[in-house]
Amino acid sequence: MSEETHRALRSFLDLEAGVDDDDDEVGGGRSDDEEFDDFIDNDNPAELGEASTQQRLSWTQLPYREDGFTQLLTEILERSVNSGGRNLALREPTEHPDDAFIQVSMPPTSHDFPLWRVACRLGIEEEAVFSLLQLAAPRHELRSAFTRGSICGWVYLETTMNEHINRLLKLTPGIVSRRTGIIWEQIDFEDWTKMLTMHDIEANVDVGRWVRVRKGTYKGDVGYVLASELWGVRLLLAPRLSPPNLASSSLKRKRSTVVPEPALFDFNTIEHIYGTPAVKQNDRTHRFRGNIFSDGLLLKKYDFHSISLTSVFMPTSTFFLFQQSHHPTILAARFPCPLEWSFDEGDQVLNSSSSKLGVIISIGAETAEVDLAGDEGIINVPWTELCKHIVVGDFVEVLSGPLRESTGWVERVDDEIVHVVQHLSSETLEENQHYRIKVDYMLASATWTNFTSRNSKFILIG
Repeated sequence: MSEETHRALRSFLDLEAGVDDDDDEVGGGRSDDEEFDDFIDNDNPAELGEASTQQRLSWTQLPYREDGFTQLLTEILERSVNSGGRNLALREPTEHPDDAFIQVSMPPTSHDFPLWRVACRLGIEEEAVFSLLQLAAPRHELRSAFTRGSICGWVYLETTMNEHINRLLKLTPGIVSRRTGIIWEQIDFEDWTKMLTMHDIEANVDVGRWVRVRKGTYKGDVGYVLASELWGVRLLLAPRLSPPNLASSSLKRKRSTVVPEPALFDFNTIEHIYGTPAVKQNDRTHRFRGNIFSDGLLLKKYDFHSISLTSVFMPTSTFFLFQQSHHPTILAARFPCPLEWSFDEGDQVLNSSSSKLGVIISIGAETAEVDLAGDEGIINVPWTELCKHIVVGDFVEVLSGPLRESTGWVERVDDEIVHVVQHLSSETLEENQHYRIKVDYMLASATWTNFTSRNSKFILIG
């Protein structure tokens, strides 16, 4: 099916809902923690009395089924004509199809069918609406169903929310159901008209970008955009799994407010720790507690309201977790400069990929412009390929960690690790303390006899 046909369907759904294509509802979506929370369906379709065996076209099949699209439009139009007006007091069929379009295009009134929003799994909103529009019958009293790209995790229904529509919702793909039933909220009439003044957010998040999570368990964490959809993004994150229950008390405990420390997901130890095995989907992907893990990293969905492209600061500990995952996409990615690392223009650095020395000319978000020695000139070098140039004898200052502001002399250099003798007294060096420091974590700022000062910066790792 052509893109023009797909857009026509979206416009038709919005027309039936009485909502302009650029409109939106006041308020935001649900918390990301509720995305897959208690997604259950314990009801037997036969017991629900619905036509569960009825042929239903999937939203994803539409591009390949032109006949299905035409049939859907015909059925929706017939239902609009036969179900009467939007006004609850006017449920008789209209005399002409054009009357249905006139009615849904009129401003809402307090006598219209109530408007509800129903919780839906993130990214499945269109499929849920598509299913409802195909299976709804007169007894469901469903005047319209629609979804908005800027408000994810909900679908909107103009209905009386009777027993029949509740049963149908339990059969609808993507609709979230807990033990207490469907999650729904009635929208106040005063807010109906506000929906006509809302606009979609402008979201242009490219695959390969690093973003900051704005809410939920991972609030403040940095994630890698693995995929970008119309409704939001799929991120790779350093997992924060809550610890297993340690107490056997039958009393209910309040949810802890302490955010778990990030750690890579380990398929081989997860059952030993939690008592529940993870489901292996392939050599690199596992499912555990409703979450998907890929090479030790968490794959999680977020709508555009839940992420930010600004203030993306990655701690060194998180940087190392991503590197240790050995995820093929991450290994090929460019990283922002870790938070504790400190580079300045004029710093002398080593390009690890070419083993050539250079001087930083300018600093960017994921790269630095480096003037390499020789005829190569100025090139952009990712932070993962840059290393401070330090030699034995440099006098350094620790800039972060437990030994912040400590000073000492470089005793030995092993690749990216420098061994530092901390200056504690004027006695012999044997009475001073030795520390292992990672290049990029300290400042060599003083000139001593027979020592070379390079004004380099480093970070403590132990």
